[in-house]
Amino acid sequence: MRNLTFAVVWIAVCATAGCTKTVANRAARFDGSQECVLDVAQRTGVYKGKYSTPADRDGTSVANSSRVLRQGQHFGFRRDESGALVAIAGDEEFAIQDRPGEGARFCWYHRHQKPTQFAKNIDAAMEATGDIIVGAVVVGAVGGAVVGGVILNDGDDDCDGGTTYDPPKPPKHRDHLKH
Repeated sequence: MRNLTFAVVWIAVCATAGCTKTVANRAARFDGSQECVLDVAQRTGVYKGKYSTPADRDGTSVANSSRVLRQGQHFGFRRDESGALVAIAGDEEFAIQDRPGEGARFCWYHRHQKPTQFAKNIDAAMEATGDIIVGAVVVGAVGGAVVGGVILNDGDDDCDGGTTYDPPKPPKHRDHLKH
């Protein structure tokens, strides 16, 4: 039984290894026409400021912008009194040193791992297998206790205060000789 459990767990570990995909979320998109854009962190993690220009659509990371934000913290961009762009990350604000050309768009970028559907299915199967194994162990333990109780208490009722058991005595030799 222990070998079966080990095999099932080992197969699950091997099957789910690498069964995640990286999800990139862009938030607090600032195109330059707004005064302020704020968003709320949906999950705890590292957030990074990025910008893209019409010439470079893939985007470039804003220098020294990586910040760890907790779920629920605010982040975004705003313009200060002089019109310069300021990044907001939780309780911190910092000026963006990179000044790309006109038409630049800014956003905060966050990546996280998400299990694939295959990994979710394997997890559900492992949970069901675990429930079956636990059920089998419980049934086996209860069955073993019942059988053990029957064997230990094989109908010998000498503890009820009644008569004691006297085994039959072998016949005496003289009773055997009588005809």
